[in-house]
Amino acid sequence: PASAAEPPRLPKGKVRPPPLKGRRRSGALLPEVAGLATRVSTAADRSLKKKLRTDLEEMRRQTYFEILGVSRDAQPGEIQKAFFSLAREYHPDKIAGSMADEVKQLAGEIYDLVTRAYETLCDPEERNAYLQQISSGPRKKEMSDEVSKILAAEGKFQRGETHLRKGRYQEAYAAFQEAAELYPEEGEFHAYLGWAAFQRAPSDAAAAEEALDHIMRAIQLNPKLDKAYLFLGYLYKALGRADKAEKQFEKAIQCNPDCTEALRELRLFSSSNRNA
Repeated sequence: PASAAEPPRLPKGKVRPPPLKGRRRSGALLPEVAGLATRVSTAADRSLKKKLRTDLEEMRRQTYFEILGVSRDAQPGEIQKAFFSLAREYHPDKIAGSMADEVKQLAGEIYDLVTRAYETLCDPEERNAYLQQISSGPRKKEMSDEVSKILAAEGKFQRGETHLRKGRYQEAYAAFQEAAELYPEEGEFHAYLGWAAFQRAPSDAAAAEEALDHIMRAIQLNPKLDKAYLFLGYLYKALGRADKAEKQFEKAIQCNPDCTEALRELRLFSSSNRNA
C-alpha cells in the first residue's frame, strides 16, 4: 500500500489505453472517377491530426523527463500530476466520436508513450537504469534525423493531398511517392500513392497494376486503413469487377462504420441489385 507521503502509483503495466474501436480517418477529397461523389474532410480533423502527429514526433525525440515536463530530480507526486495532466489531454477516449481513426491512433500512440515515461520514472530501479542510458546518449542525433524524415514525409503527403483535390494527378503521384520513400512504414502514404497512380492513367493496364501493388502494400502495413479498401473498391469498380469492388467497400465499412464514401457505394450496389 502507498504511504501518505507518496501519491499512489498506478499498477505497473496496467495503465494502457483501451483498444481503439471504430478506427477511421477522414481522408482528403477524392477526385471524381466515373462520376463518383467526393467529400472534403473537416478543417478541424485535419488540424487536430497535424497537431497530434507533430506532438508525437516531438515526444519521440525527448527524454521521459522532457515528455512529462519534469526535472530529473522530480518526486513521484510531481511525476504523477504531470502524467494525469497529459493523460486527460491525449487519452483516445477523449477524442470526439466524430474524429477520424488516424487521429485516435495518433492519440493512442502518444498516450502509450506518456504512460511508458510515467511507469519508468516512478519505478526507482527502472529510473536509475534509464538515467544511465540517457547519460550516454548516442541515439539523440539518430532520433532527431528520424523525426526530421517523418515530418518531411508528412509535408510531402499533405502536398499530394492538395494536388489530388485539384485533379493534378501526376503532381499528386510524385508527392505521394516522395512521402512513401521518406517514410515507407506509413500505410496511408502507399494507399494514396496507389490511388494517384491509377488516377493519372485510368485506362492504362500497367497503371492499374501499379496501383494495386501500392494499395495492397498499404493494407499489409495497416489492415485497418479504411481508405485503402475504399480505393481498392474504386479501382475494381472502374475495372468492371463489381463483385470484388463490393467486397472492398464492405471491408472499408468494417474498419470505419462512418466511411460515407463506402456506404454510398454499397447503397448503389443494393439499388442496382433490386432493379436487376
